[in-house]
Amino acid sequence: MPHQRLADRDVGRFDIAGVLLLAAGISLVLVALNTSAGKTMLVAGVALLVVFVLVERRADVPVVPLRLFASRTYSAVTVAGLFFTVATVPTGLFFGLYYQQVRGFSATMSAFTVVPSGPQCDVIAGWSPYSFALRRNRVATV
Repeated sequence: MPHQRLADRDVGRFDIAGVLLLAAGISLVLVALNTSAGKTMLVAGVALLVVFVLVERRADVPVVPLRLFASRTYSAVTVAGLFFTVATVPTGLFFGLYYQQVRGFSATMSAFTVVPSGPQCDVIAGWSPYSFALRRNRVATV
């Protein structure tokens, strides 16, 4: 955090094992989801992610501090962010294909039509916790 002094920050060895396990695990899962014969890769990716969690539990300075997930608020925000991403990212692909195949736009014009929705989603995602808190007469804390 910016307000922390250097002495307050976690210092230690770079967690190269955690970085490699996380990158390999996520990569294998994503490739497995995009191929028809990806069952073996999916199992290997999930296994690497399980090993990643075990390594992170013992790391001095973990890539992903697992203690954060002990907070229900942090976990809920993370899951909500996952759902938001899953709901919005494919929209750009489908709208782009719609504009090209149905409306007859070129790839460039399709991109110019779809790209402005990205910042709009960012604004909505940034404002939604505050609007929810205002409706509940609470202050949003994360």
